[in-house]
Amino acid sequence: MLKTSMTGAKIGFYLLMLFFIPVMVEMPYIFKIWLKNPPDYTIVFCRLLFIRFLMEQLIITLGLSIAAVGNIRNYSICQSILYLFILPAGYLFYSLQFPAYSLHIVFIVAVGISFVITIVFANRLCGLSIPEYLTHVVLRCIIPFAVTLVVSALPLLLMESGLYRLLLVFLINMFTFFGTVWFYGLSYNERSNLSQMLVTLFNRVKIKK
Repeated sequence: MLKTSMTGAKIGFYLLMLFFIPVMVEMPYIFKIWLKNPPDYTIVFCRLLFIRFLMEQLIITLGLSIAAVGNIRNYSICQSILYLFILPAGYLFYSLQFPAYSLHIVFIVAVGISFVITIVFANRLCGLSIPEYLTHVVLRCIIPFAVTLVVSALPLLLMESGLYRLLLVFLINMFTFFGTVWFYGLSYNERSNLSQMLVTLFNRVKIKK
């Protein structure tokens, strides 16, 4: 169950990462085409929202593992108390004249705390090895994400904003994504299983033809 949860967390993160990175990089140009004059903080809102979704993806499957064990009372109480503080914290920041995107930062901090709560309860209730999870899931997600983000952003230093740069960013993102995820993000067993699945799928399509 834990192996499936860890693999599921990585796959979910990678699927979001594939689409999020080029959009994050070229978000000003995309919004300029879509909205012409985007409202203030729109780009910041969306980038912070993407970061939050990626962080949540790392612990969603662990939460399902905890639920599968059945003893979720204390875990649910801790999570509920944590998220109850978001609204008062947002109100406080707005009262102190903090920027409009402060609430998104509060959500990101809450997800970070939720991350700690989830892996601690998964360790206690499911026997999750925290060092193994950090090494084989978190690290294998963060490094491909950072490398792909940096490489995909290189055209911004060399080209003017426009359609050709947008297409180049998507192309670079795709190649860098598959390279980093395949050679670093996935373990040997995961690469073997994925290869077998692709071969099986190819054979089935070939037989149907």
